Amino acid sequence: MTANPQAKPSAAPLRQVRLGTFDAVVEREPSGVIHLRTAQVLPPYHATLAEPLDHWAKAAPERVFLAGRDPQGEWRKLTYAQVHAHVQRIGAALLRRGLSAERPIAILSGNDVEHALLALAAMYVGIPYAPISPAYSLMSSDFGKLRAILGLLTPGLVFAGDGRPFARALYATVPDDIELVVARNPLGDRTCTPFAALVADDAAGVAAARSKVTPDSIACSPQARPAIPRR
Repeated sequence: MTANPQAKPSAAPLRQVRLGTFDAVVEREPSGVIHLRTAQVLPPYHATLAEPLDHWAKAAPERVFLAGRDPQGEWRKLTYAQVHAHVQRIGAALLRRGLSAERPIAILSGNDVEHALLALAAMYVGIPYAPISPAYSLMSSDFGKLRAILGLLTPGLVFAGDGRPFARALYATVPDDIELVVARNPLGDRTCTPFAALVADDAAGVAAARSKVTPDSIACSPQARPAIPRR
């Protein structure tokens, strides 16, 4: 069946989107450098990314915050209250592993519920994490870039949502002394911590760590990109 070129697209309902005022200020220097800035004053904002989660867990505890399809294709939904509880338990588990800016978390897999929970937990207790493009694990043949990135990061924990598609990359680049965490399909002959074990932990020590997180604390390490020599 072919589409009718004369048919008009049906009008979809549109939601009014509130946009900022375009009030750019242009400043030119004698050297030719042009500075662009907005005249709007930045309103008050949260000191850390943990504050909005604390707020909404109290203000709208039953509202859905995270949702994603499970391996069977069914929706898995977590409310603000559930995410808040998970984040505190995962955060405690991360603290007990002694992770830090020198031993951060590397996340190899793409966006999913576990990725979000791990990232939020890391920021909640002040442990940096680095999301690494899955392409470096799934499309590379020698894993050279991934190996270089992990060498720069020196992670203390590496996470992959599904161990099966990331198995070759994990075997090739992650030393045996670095903990691997997977949400499903652990590697056959390499010890892997199930993600559920982090969620099953208690929240001891989280409040003290949370109080030490400041606006100057490292939250997320931008994806480290190894230098590529020009040829």
